Amino acid sequence: MSKPRKLLVLGSDGGSVALALTRALGRAGHHVVVGATKQSPVAGASRYAQSTVTFSDPRESVAQFRREVRAFNQQQCELVFGVNDAALLPFMVEGADPLPGLVAPTPVVWQRAFNKRTAAQSAREVGFIVPAEVIVHSLADVEQVPEHWPLVVKPQSSKVIIDDALRNLRVRVVRTKLELTAALDALLPFGPVLVQNFISGDGVGMSGVCQDGELVQAFQHRRLHQPVGGGGSYYRISETLDPILHQKVRQLVGLLSWHGPLMVEFLHTADGAYSFVEVNGRWWGSLALSLKAGLNLPATQLELLQGQQRSKLGSYRSGVASRLLTRDAPFVWQQYLGRGPIGHYRVQLTTWGLVKHLLLLLMPNERVDEVAIDDLKPFGLIIWRWLGGMLKRWLGRLQLWLISIWHRLPTITHHEHQQLLARFAPGRPLLFVCRGNISRSPFAAALLASTIHRSAGLAIKAGDRATEQTCRVAQRYGANVREHQPLAVDESLLEKADTVLVFERQHQLELGQRWPRFRHKVFPLFALDTNPAGRRDIIDPHQAPSDIAERSLARIHQYVTVILERL
Repeated sequence: MSKPRKLLVLGSDGGSVALALTRALGRAGHHVVVGATKQSPVAGASRYAQSTVTFSDPRESVAQFRREVRAFNQQQCELVFGVNDAALLPFMVEGADPLPGLVAPTPVVWQRAFNKRTAAQSAREVGFIVPAEVIVHSLADVEQVPEHWPLVVKPQSSKVIIDDALRNLRVRVVRTKLELTAALDALLPFGPVLVQNFISGDGVGMSGVCQDGELVQAFQHRRLHQPVGGGGSYYRISETLDPILHQKVRQLVGLLSWHGPLMVEFLHTADGAYSFVEVNGRWWGSLALSLKAGLNLPATQLELLQGQQRSKLGSYRSGVASRLLTRDAPFVWQQYLGRGPIGHYRVQLTTWGLVKHLLLLLMPNERVDEVAIDDLKPFGLIIWRWLGGMLKRWLGRLQLWLISIWHRLPTITHHEHQQLLARFAPGRPLLFVCRGNISRSPFAAALLASTIHRSAGLAIKAGDRATEQTCRVAQRYGANVREHQPLAVDESLLEKADTVLVFERQHQLELGQRWPRFRHKVFPLFALDTNPAGRRDIIDPHQAPSDIAERSLARIHQYVTVILERL
């Protein structure tokens, strides 16, 4: 065991990765401080977390985030383990002063892997199969892109710093030239864009810890459940190192002169080939699986930093499966309802299939990321928050039911339907208000295609964007919500609007409670439905199954069409 050290786990809002990292370092006898940008992160509830410190959110001010982390680290911790790109990028951009003790390669080396274009070039140099690609510098280059649908559109980097704020850029899968143009239009302001052929296969990751360009210890896993649009897997299984793949990853590490944690992602195609996807120069989403398979990679990384004897390669159990329960349970439930994808196909899970998933949890080789017998408090906190969220939703429904009983929010009558119609006229500004101002309200405002009509949200979150699914459906109606920036509703917006249109009764109630003097101008958009039975809440399409999202946006389009006829 290495000498106990005081360590900062930075970026602990990430949840499961931060929790796994905290447990790994704590079990190795080190003193762990959890650093997050919000109060009470799950990792902070671990018995292995000595304390928790809160920093400013880099999505709001990168400079302030840097200052606070440096000021804390100079006095408190010897080494810093970055959990995610949001924690690392502020210290890796050109011109930024290095963060003492950060367990990572030099900024130049890190950027070479973080940049998807240079990472793909490095992968080709060591002999990896990389999907055919076209580098697009402007919209004029669209004609050079072969129309082999679907295509994958990648920004050079998944995160950029714009005006001192960290911003996410998403990889997109496009299926038509119209979608391709919209994706390029959204990404080109941030640099050249990679357009690659879409490759179908099982996600495979090889991760490990490195020192001075050498892959010292490696771990391989295969994804079993994963979001089609990309992102971390929900359920995966450890497998024996593929010797050829392992050798090439070692060559890639040497080419990059990598130091610190690393994961290389691939797609294992039906013909047995491994197609390169990307390099993640940080701790990865399947870290909990490697721990449960018997490999403590964070502790090994510390041993290397202290010059201790290196552990042997491949010393872990294959066939161990672990799932991120908070994501995988809803995922499996959607399969049972027939609303979600497994792999790249839509499959309805049978009742027996659902029972088998439940029985799998009892199998000796099955694990749950969040659960550890020696550290149950974090899982208890997760369940407590889940129950609290469910209770809050049910209380909200109960409140609306009571209000309808007391006739404080009466059923919309035909007279009121006509009264609302009379409010629409040319030159009268409208304000659409939903919860987060990322899907419903910006879609409605975009359909009107006029700057006098605005949209806003009751509870916006910095960095939130509409899902790719919502963007595609909106685009079919001629509306672009892809790069919409959420805006919080305030008194000034309500003052300027002639009519305020909301999407749920709860929105109408909240606006009336917060700004009583504007209550007379707030109406539910669904009051425009000519069928009284159709005057019900419009479900939020954000993260909803595709059929529900399409119905919600279709209803909004239907009602906005009525408004357009009056303007």
